[in-house]
Amino acid sequence: WRLTATDDTNNDADGNPQTATVYGSQGLDTSDLSSFIAFASLDAAKVQSWVEAALTADTVTEMKTGLDAAIAEKVTPTSVTKTIGE
Repeated sequence: WRLTATDDTNNDADGNPQTATVYGSQGLDTSDLSSFIAFASLDAAKVQSWVEAALTADTVTEMKTGLDAAIAEKVTPTSVTKTIGE
């Protein structure tokens, strides 16, 4: 899975929206396959609901909060590295 946050209000120097991304993998419970759905019949919304349920709502909220913080740090950095003499 991949979760991306986008802020198109505070664009970067090239005019692109600020983005932050987190990604990972999530195993799903396959102990009961009575409601099996063939791969060709899956859609993004169904898979997203499975992954979010497995991760838990609190974890998804924490990830979204972290992405918002990462974008805020890009927009208003708390520190900047500068090199002298180049």
